[in-house]
Amino acid sequence: MLESVLSDHPTDGFSLMKTISALMLQTPFGFTNRRLQASTPNAKRACRRRIHASLMIFCLLATASTQPLAAELPALQNQPWLGYFAVHASKRYEFKVAAADGEITLIPVGEGAPILGNLLINIDLGIEETLPDGTTVLKPVRADTIESADPATDQLSKSIIRAKTVGEASLEITIEQSRGIVFIGSRVLDPGTIKNPIRGVVTAIFPNVNPPAKEANNHGELNERDAKRAAKKEAKAAEDRLKDDSIDLKWTDGKRQKITFEKVVDASSAEINGPGIAAAEIKIAAYGNKKFFFNAAPNSAVKLSNTKPASLSEGFSIQWSPDLTKDKDGKARLALEVK
Repeated sequence: MLESVLSDHPTDGFSLMKTISALMLQTPFGFTNRRLQASTPNAKRACRRRIHASLMIFCLLATASTQPLAAELPALQNQPWLGYFAVHASKRYEFKVAAADGEITLIPVGEGAPILGNLLINIDLGIEETLPDGTTVLKPVRADTIESADPATDQLSKSIIRAKTVGEASLEITIEQSRGIVFIGSRVLDPGTIKNPIRGVVTAIFPNVNPPAKEANNHGELNERDAKRAAKKEAKAAEDRLKDDSIDLKWTDGKRQKITFEKVVDASSAEINGPGIAAAEIKIAAYGNKKFFFNAAPNSAVKLSNTKPASLSEGFSIQWSPDLTKDKDGKARLALEVK
């Protein structure tokens, strides 16, 4: 019976109220007027029951229409930033937070346009859990839990995001921008069901910047001599291409070192990370003449890593985290800038 009532009413802005009104005027004998509804005790009781049922339906439908299916950040509604929650765009780089899933991207701007292709740098948010054996596990935030009370903005000043990870650990991520520098902080609000020590982390992921591999020779296999010659030529070209790519590091104890991209390195080793990295200056030719600057505030540090020992041109990560023993109030920040 309810289905027939709903189908008989137009789907305009007043359809819900029309449906409720129709239900309130319906009796077991069909639609009628209020005088007939009130003419007998049975009709009165039937009317009251239908009013109560109608009000319940109204509340359920109204609630369902206002509740999102999943958490989502407020979004800008106009181009060129349609669908973004927070944006800082300058002549040097773009820093953007997507509204739908909280994905953060960083990309330099060259000759008036972003340097895209496969060079997009993702910035991941999450926690680092330290297991009893001393090893660590990264747990990213869940996209369906990301929310903010702040409005969407294309003039990023300060925005606060809250989210949860697997294990229901809740985080508060603060993103600020001042004088072209973006600051990101992360602190754990509640560990949820996780019993091991955890801390918020921010990870910038640099992609493989090597050009795509050339297609195989269609004129038949090369003989051994020609293959060695081609391999040597390609190795020399790669060395020339990467000779100026480097990362200059400053450790938390003040010592400095430089890593070049033509060498195979284990970026997660103690040789590279030392007691912790306070600052990193990254120069990669694929991004034009731009340099990336990552600086950890006091009571925090960054560390490098790659998935396997290789040239850093194949990709690497730079991860920031606070020192839990010194940054109990969650004031430490990662500062990042592109020049």
